[in-house]
Amino acid sequence: ASLLRGQQVYITYGDRSNEQLMFQYGFAEEDNPHDSLMIHCVPLAEKMFDASEREVGGSRDREMWHARLHLAEQKGLPLRVFLRGASSSNSSNSSALELELPKDFMATLEVLVGESERGGGAEEGTSFAALTLFVKILQQCVYQQESDSEGTGTLESDLALLAAE
Repeated sequence: ASLLRGQQVYITYGDRSNEQLMFQYGFAEEDNPHDSLMIHCVPLAEKMFDASEREVGGSRDREMWHARLHLAEQKGLPLRVFLRGASSSNSSNSSALELELPKDFMATLEVLVGESERGGGAEEGTSFAALTLFVKILQQCVYQQESDSEGTGTLESDLALLAAE
């Protein structure tokens, strides 16, 4: 169909996460229903081990990590997961966000912390060690996204850039 002079044109960016929208188009949507965060254990772990290599036992820890990654792969467990964003506006307590980790990814985390025989049943509860690893992985995601070399930089650096204009 042809456009008439002065007619408004609409475009769609598709079902994209805020990370994709920010990197590709320079904006993000509040309460984006398609927002997600991809967590990939392999490259994030490499970054976590870079610092520990300087410590005693760092290379041994890296070898153990790779052995556990291989075990998780053999068991058919995912080494990455897409976490969907949770909207606080739908919650009765607006300061609390609920996040449910996929069971197969929790099983991956349990293998990675050396609890592969645990079973991961709901009656046993969630592994504290697996949740601790998950928090460390999330921290690494934040560091990566805020780094000047790989991410968008920190809020402080963004504010300084805006103030300089």
